[in-house]
Amino acid sequence: MRGRNFRVVNLNARGLGDLEAYLTQVHGVRMPHLGKQKIRRYYEEGILTRALDSLQDEARGVVIWIQDGKILSRAELRYLALLPTIETRCRVVVELGMGRNFEFMPLDEAMQD
Repeated sequence: MRGRNFRVVNLNARGLGDLEAYLTQVHGVRMPHLGKQKIRRYYEEGILTRALDSLQDEARGVVIWIQDGKILSRAELRYLALLPTIETRCRVVVELGMGRNFEFMPLDEAMQD
């Protein structure tokens, strides 16, 4: 992917929360306080938005590579399948299986199985 001028963002599906907010919108983040500091909330823009804003001119886009995709709901997978149509410079790869063999297929086809 890097050889084809795509920037790769690796994520794990566990603990993502609301995918749309985490990837494209401003959302709140609370750091662990360990009981000794005040509870603070910081606001960050979405990971995809930040990655697209920091792209260099010759880059073709951003690839979001999500591991442990088997825990995502059908609605979340449907959103990820639609994301490249919403943002044309974005591609999405979701690891759904646990087997040792490796095959690529469109996310729409993988949801039908």
